[in-house]
Amino acid sequence: MKTETHFARRTSFRAALGAPAEALLALAAAAGLAAGQNPVTCSVNGPVDPQTDGLASARGFGLPSGPFAVRVPLVPPTIGIPTPWLGDVADYAAFGFPSEAELFQSEPDGPLAAPPSGTNNQILVAAICGLVAGIPFELYHDNIDGASFGEDYFGVTDVSPAGMTFPTPWGFRFGPFPEPVVLADAGTSFRFSVDPFATGLPATDVLVESGGADVGGGIVYVSPGAAAGDVFGTPVLTLPALLLAGNVLVNDNPLLALAPGPFPMMPLEDDLDALECVGLNDPSSWFPFYPGTVQPGNLHGRTFPLEPAHSIDGDLAPPAVANHVMGIWAPIFLSVDRNSTGAPLSAVRTQWMAGEAAADVFMVYDDPFVFPTETNLLLADEEELGLQPGSLMTGDPTDDIDGLLVLVHPEDRYMLMSIAMSALFSGLVTPVDPTPSAPGSGDEYRVGPGFTTSLLAYAYSYPLYGIPRIKIGFSVTTDSVGLEGSAVDFEAGLDPSTFAQQSGDVYFTYFGPWTDVVGGVNPAPAFPFGTHWLWHEETSLGLDPGTWTAGASGDLADLPDELNALDSTEMDAEAPLPYGAPCASAGGCTPTISTVGPPLAGTPAFAIALSGAEPATVALLMYGPGPTSIPVGLFIPGSPCTMLAASYGMVGPFPVSPGPGCSGAASVPVGIPAGIPAGTTLYAQFAVIDLGIFPAPGSISMTPGLPITVL
Repeated sequence: MKTETHFARRTSFRAALGAPAEALLALAAAAGLAAGQNPVTCSVNGPVDPQTDGLASARGFGLPSGPFAVRVPLVPPTIGIPTPWLGDVADYAAFGFPSEAELFQSEPDGPLAAPPSGTNNQILVAAICGLVAGIPFELYHDNIDGASFGEDYFGVTDVSPAGMTFPTPWGFRFGPFPEPVVLADAGTSFRFSVDPFATGLPATDVLVESGGADVGGGIVYVSPGAAAGDVFGTPVLTLPALLLAGNVLVNDNPLLALAPGPFPMMPLEDDLDALECVGLNDPSSWFPFYPGTVQPGNLHGRTFPLEPAHSIDGDLAPPAVANHVMGIWAPIFLSVDRNSTGAPLSAVRTQWMAGEAAADVFMVYDDPFVFPTETNLLLADEEELGLQPGSLMTGDPTDDIDGLLVLVHPEDRYMLMSIAMSALFSGLVTPVDPTPSAPGSGDEYRVGPGFTTSLLAYAYSYPLYGIPRIKIGFSVTTDSVGLEGSAVDFEAGLDPSTFAQQSGDVYFTYFGPWTDVVGGVNPAPAFPFGTHWLWHEETSLGLDPGTWTAGASGDLADLPDELNALDSTEMDAEAPLPYGAPCASAGGCTPTISTVGPPLAGTPAFAIALSGAEPATVALLMYGPGPTSIPVGLFIPGSPCTMLAASYGMVGPFPVSPGPGCSGAASVPVGIPAGIPAGTTLYAQFAVIDLGIFPAPGSISMTPGLPITVL
């Protein structure tokens, strides 16, 4: 339970500007800071993650001797920027608590989280995820590398045939092979963060934020930029007709309360390590008794407080104090780094004992009726993903997943959770203590399905279930090599450029009988060695491929950029993203809001459009300078709707078109005066009213809110 801890309250970036959250975005734009429209859930990097970059020997030239570090040997602790909240990243640094295994969220202090504006707070501590956050010099300490709500977006529709893969040690691989690649992508836009040494390509915001150079003398590299704490976005990337590439700054690091502030830090800036900020976020799709969708990136909305509102901090808690638990059957998917040990009896602990945890995908599972505490289970083993398990005998480390995307088919989510429960109930899961002379030492781990074998393999062994349909996207570290015959293997040693370029790419794989992907098939888990496909090259994301020849890193070569965190959506990074939850009409119609044309000052061609509404009704367009959260039930008892835009102005009522089903639509021309400064943001929302049954609770339906920034 949450306990009182006395921390000094300090001025935040937001308070320093002297502005409430709803006014900050305009000020941020004027100050040159980029701000996305959704809260951001993230983890941060720190000293439990030593930099081990580059391949110790070229592909096919003898046995390696393990990874060769050429950068700063230890990542410095993340220090954050002080905010008013008791459990922000800065508090973890100030009071000596490791922060690498916690999940934080920007602007977490309300039922409707505001866009990032200078705060963060821990939402889930390590123990809730079956992880350990020991002092860095202790034996047990974890670092979250990737995170997903399992609802990410994949535009992939066609992949090339994939050959067999093998766990051949790196030093024994020779022959060339056709690279498995994604052939068709209907359109995917990525949100991402990079490692502290990334520089980006010319004409990209990664280049601007990094300062353009991370230099060293061939011994260590340092990074005086600020790119690693930022969130960047891409245009909608398509295959094969890739028309646009590059990246733009979506969230500048001070808006996430990550350092540096105004000036560069030496040797490294704060490093954002896992990311959720766009796409669907619907806990009710996993367990039907949840209230429904919450904002993209809103981890707080997927959890429940152990204690309710607490002083002026709401239900937020100080560092390392758990006051939130995951909803039953609303999982989070994670990857971890090579030093992560996991909590006793967790799958991370089991896989760490085998030296293979860093290339696996885990599912954080909370069902108090089945397992006495929160734990994590092995969703997909590294070899099923086409990644290398490593070998202590040859010196090969296990591969390391860095950024993570997961999509579980909505129709298979209940099945996956049932498989997890069945695995724990099967009687095949047993605990092991490798130190009988010291029982309770903390070395306990478990063997059985979900621990030594993946839930996918367990499902395959029991035809009653079938294989749940799951898509996984990921990036890897610079010293990952993949299974022989995989796309990571190709990018690490056979790329036509002759450079090792695996760490800035996005890879794709899938399991189960998806009907929207044709071409090659991942043979896992029916076959122990799976595969993956190159999805998008690093240059498509505006990242620098570097000039490492055959992976050799002890030189002055340009280091390849590394993708540290990933999220995905079908929306362009510069397109406005809706926020908040819509509400349906009595006839089941959930209206949507969008824009027509660019919001340029002085143009008469810009309009705000309504679609998907109850036909033959009337609508109002509400707009104002900031978001809000006012229950309509205060005025119309029983209504589930929420006013999401501060109503400083209103257009209407105007008619919604007649027609069948939910085909109601309307468009409102909005003249933007020529004197409105670029960067000014307004917030808009449609309310649709069925006058025939008004004021019944279902007589009003409402769209999500939509931020509109003047260009």
